[in-house]
Amino acid sequence: MFSPMSDERRAHARISVEHACVLLGPEETCAGLVRDVSPVGAQVVAERPVAPEDGDLLFRIEAQEGRQELDVRARVIYARQRLGELVMGLQFVDMDAATHRAVHAYVDAVVAGSGGRQREHPRVQVQVGVVCQTKSEIQAVMRDLSQGGLSVELDEQVETGEPITVTITLGSLPKPLQLSGEVVHVRTLPTGRQHVGVRFSQLVGDAKATLRSLVTSLATEGRTG
Repeated sequence: MFSPMSDERRAHARISVEHACVLLGPEETCAGLVRDVSPVGAQVVAERPVAPEDGDLLFRIEAQEGRQELDVRARVIYARQRLGELVMGLQFVDMDAATHRAVHAYVDAVVAGSGGRQREHPRVQVQVGVVCQTKSEIQAVMRDLSQGGLSVELDEQVETGEPITVTITLGSLPKPLQLSGEVVHVRTLPTGRQHVGVRFSQLVGDAKATLRSLVTSLATEGRTG
C-alpha cells in the first residue's frame, strides 16, 4: 500500500519535454535534445561529449514558439551511454538575477506551450499521493502531470479504456482537485505495481484553470505538498 505522500522529494520538479538545444563546449559545439528541464538544470541527449564530467559548457535554447533565446552556463554532472544515446545531466551555474529571470521565463513558456515533437503538453515529473476512483477507491502515487493527463502507480489492476477520477489534495490548492479521464495504457513494473496513463476528459471552467495553475506551480516552485 502506498503512503499518501512519499518522503522522496525534489527541490524542483522536472518537466519532460523534447526541445532542441545547442551545447557549446570549450572547443567544440554540438546539437542536443532536452529530455527534461527545471529552473536549476536539465537532462539532454547530445550528439557527442563537448565537455567532461565536472566541466562547464554553455546550454543554449534558440528562440522558437514564442520563447526567447536562452543562454545559461551549466556544469556536466554526469555523461553516460543509455540505450545507444549519450545522456548528460546539467546543473545551471553562475546564474545572476537576469539569468534567473530568463530561466524562469523559459520554464513558464515550456509549461504554457507544447511538449515538443510527439508531446501535446509538457509533463511535470512529481511524486504525490493521490486517490483514484475506478470500480473502487485506490490509493496511488502520481508520477507526472500535464494539462492533458497524468500517470500514476498503484497496486491494483485497472483496464485500458476504464473511466477513472483522480483526486489531488495539496496544501497549495484551495480544495481537492478532481480530474476525470480514461485509462489509456497500463504497464506492469518490475515491482509488480501498475503504471497507469490517464488522459483527461474535456476540462472546463475552474478545473481547467486550477490544473494549469497547479502544473505551473509544480514546475517553477517545486511544490509537492
